[in-house]
Amino acid sequence: MRRYGLNRGNVKGISVLCVDSEVQSRRLIRYGLEVHGYAVMTANSGDEAISQFAKKTFDMVTTEINLGNGPDGIEFCRTVRERCKTPIVVITEDDNKHTKLAALGAGADDYITKPFDMDELEARIRAILRRTAIADGSSVDGEIRADGLVINVLKHRVSLDGEEIYLTPREFALLRVLASNPGTVVPHSTLLKEVWHKDEQGSENLVRVYINKLRKKLGECSSSPPRYIFNELGVGYRFVDM
Repeated sequence: MRRYGLNRGNVKGISVLCVDSEVQSRRLIRYGLEVHGYAVMTANSGDEAISQFAKKTFDMVTTEINLGNGPDGIEFCRTVRERCKTPIVVITEDDNKHTKLAALGAGADDYITKPFDMDELEARIRAILRRTAIADGSSVDGEIRADGLVINVLKHRVSLDGEEIYLTPREFALLRVLASNPGTVVPHSTLLKEVWHKDEQGSENLVRVYINKLRKKLGECSSSPPRYIFNELGVGYRFVDM
């Protein structure tokens, strides 16, 4: 039987945004996931959730369908999915089949009705994170490796030749997108959309600035051939083929 590396006890650092308009539900989910080692932030409305999501990168999102005033859970799912591939689990009192189909159609990865078992929720989250890591091109332990570089997708950690290096959330997101497509040219437009959630033309300089920052942290300089990130003039960037 094939085994995956995301086991109990090694989820520390995995961030979750819990969106629910009910105080007790937020507290229950937050406490239950923090006991398992997750880092949890909460939002009590669709508007607050969208605002938090725009400021920070999360590894997982949970949301209720009924969020009171403002965007509901389905609209929030759609907003998240338009911006990135962050997994979404709906946790709701609404057990209507049509609502479930609408949520899954809007981008939710799973749908759980209340009351629920916390251990089952955590197991489902863990399973989704395993699938996400593999779909992103990670190895079975959630890591991407290339010539001394190790990128832990689930923990947002990077080491180079055995030494851990610090990357900002934006730098990490940029590296993850490139490394998940080894040997393939990733256009500027794709990087802008995946990392900055922008579609504007003429923003290539923004990508260039962050690529240069990333290269320096990876030990690359303009005077020597690239080790990991190659520039395809006028098109985008290519991560070394693994």
